[in-house]
Amino acid sequence: MKRSIVTLACIALGACGGARSSPSSDAAKSKEGVYEFSAAIPSSQQGEGTVRVHGTLSAFDVSLWVQTGSSECAVVSLPARYRTPSDARVATVYCRSGARITFDRRDPTSARWYARVAVPRQRNTCVEYEPRPTTGNRPRCLRYKPETYYTYEQRSGAIQVKRINPNS
Repeated sequence: MKRSIVTLACIALGACGGARSSPSSDAAKSKEGVYEFSAAIPSSQQGEGTVRVHGTLSAFDVSLWVQTGSSECAVVSLPARYRTPSDARVATVYCRSGARITFDRRDPTSARWYARVAVPRQRNTCVEYEPRPTTGNRPRCLRYKPETYYTYEQRSGAIQVKRINPNS
């Protein structure tokens, strides 16, 4: 008798524990809704500051709709050779500045931007050489001056995403 009670208790606990750890369709549905998004993306052009992008995102069942409120960035249809591999759950927005924004229907708040950014660097360059080389063919530098140049680096960042229809 004691043994059967212990066995039943173990089976009941195992069944409840298994149910708690399995993914629920309610969890996926809870991410469905309409969201607002905004981002400040650094421009790829030196000295241009940031590009401000905002819009709405609607994630329902198997559909994902993105609308931008900016003429700088738009959901575009690119030729196949320029398209990023995606499926029905991901949408990509491309910006004139070269940046792109990705949205995932399964987790709308995980949206990210990606851009190549001009990063200033400094180096010393020779501005005055010796009139005649004294050692072989190599002229000797008499005076250096700091010079700024730019390299382009890939950067990414999070996008502010906020649900605007909390009752759905």
